[in-house]
Amino acid sequence: MYSNCKTCVDSGTNCITCVDGMYRTSTNTCEQCTESCKTCTGSATYCLSCIGGYDLTPNYICVFCTEPCKSCINTNICSF
Repeated sequence: MYSNCKTCVDSGTNCITCVDGMYRTSTNTCEQCTESCKTCTGSATYCLSCIGGYDLTPNYICVFCTEPCKSCINTNICSF
C-alpha cells in the first residue's frame, strides 16, 4: 500500500481514499493538497477544510485571516 493511501485495492496500487493533506487523482493515486488545506478533493486547490489560522472561503480556498478578523471570507474581509 502506498504510504499516502488511507484505503486501497489491487494490492495497494489503486487508492480509494487518501490521508489528510492528500487528494485522490483520476489515476487513483494520492497527491498533495496546497499547504493551507487540511483536506481537499479533486485538485490540490479545492479545499474542504483548512489548517489552523486559515478559513475556508465560499470558493473552497483557504485564506489567512489578519487581525482583527476572527474568521474571514477573503484575506482582508472579515465575516462574523
